[in-house]
Amino acid sequence: MELANLLQKIDRVQLESLPTLDLSFHRISMLPNSIGDLASLVALSLLNNNLITLPETIGNLSKLTSLSLSGNQLSNLPNCLGKLSNLTNLYIGSNRLVNIPENIGNLSKLTKLSLRDNCLSTLPESIGSLTNLTCLHLDRNRLTILPASIENLTNLTELNLSGNLLDRLPDSICSLTNLTELKLNGNRLTSLPKSICKLTNLTELHLNGNPLTDLSILQELPKLETVWFQGANLRYQYWSDLSSWKLQRLLAKYRMEAARTSIESTKSKLTID
Repeated sequence: MELANLLQKIDRVQLESLPTLDLSFHRISMLPNSIGDLASLVALSLLNNNLITLPETIGNLSKLTSLSLSGNQLSNLPNCLGKLSNLTNLYIGSNRLVNIPENIGNLSKLTKLSLRDNCLSTLPESIGSLTNLTCLHLDRNRLTILPASIENLTNLTELNLSGNLLDRLPDSICSLTNLTELKLNGNRLTSLPKSICKLTNLTELHLNGNPLTDLSILQELPKLETVWFQGANLRYQYWSDLSSWKLQRLLAKYRMEAARTSIESTKSKLTID
């Protein structure tokens, strides 16, 4: 049943006072303009449908705090999205987005934003206005560069940039001092900027699939515990200049040591038991 017919069958008074609406997995291909009449909505989920466009009237949902649009076929976002100034959570992953409108910067209350698995090659400078963001997912896009304004996102604790085309990180990344988790898997990084040592709260770093040869800068990060590189969670002693190593030999050595430690731990446990 198309959404327009469904809405007609529900009492209008009931609809207008509805706080949440979950229409996930309904194969909806189009939203009726009347969606904008649901003035009390605070959460709207349209996950995994067949939406190609959104009506301008969606901008009338001024009370929305959570909007889920992931798993559709959206290639563009309407400008009206910038009117949803109370949004705290916005999920638009797994679509076909090729750009993000500048007025996304109006969504200043956002704390979580997911744009993963799209076709984005650039981000608008206005993304730096989202200063309340704590979680930003940009993985599996086509980004080659990050906007300078990303330095303003100082409340970020989680940043996922995996699966892009980045060959360098801007020095301004040093401003993201609250980051605890940074994912850079599957890019083209050949080196890490010296400024990364200012990410003093970083505990987890993912570097798989990058042609890096020197990890020694990571020794400057006081809280770093986990470093994933080329399929291994490297211990501290391997955060060094790897250019003199044959990488496969290093990883083989590392895995042998890890296996030996695991066996010794198991033997010790059996003895105690």
